[in-house]
Amino acid sequence: MKKQLNFMFFILVIVILAWLFSPSKTTRDKLWVLKGISLAQPHKAAIAEYYWRNQRFPSSDDLEEDRIFVNVEYSQTAVDSIDVGGKGPGVITITYSSDKVEGAPEALDNKHVFLSPFIIENRIEWSCDTDMALQITPVVCQ
Repeated sequence: MKKQLNFMFFILVIVILAWLFSPSKTTRDKLWVLKGISLAQPHKAAIAEYYWRNQRFPSSDDLEEDRIFVNVEYSQTAVDSIDVGGKGPGVITITYSSDKVEGAPEALDNKHVFLSPFIIENRIEWSCDTDMALQITPVVCQ
């Protein structure tokens, strides 16, 4: 009987520790969004390259015309598409889909992150905006 109680106590401790140290659903949802934002890094580099060549941010077709190509693999993420220039010169639009990959939160379905470039002291900075609920919006976009 004592062995059985010790074993049950051990299991209880494991369950409590797992609960304490596992990320919350909100944190996991934010990680899905952050993954999409990280996939935009090559697009940011392409926009910066275009800007320094032409002294303006690109519209939707300008990168291709300037022979700047970005190929990012996002098939195993909740990212449905990444578009440059559709919402304004240099603006990166990341569109999410909860149906794209198993486990993606429904709150991401057809939601967007908008990364907008601007110049400060001769360098490119980025602002972040989104149409997502505040609880799943990463701090960088709040």
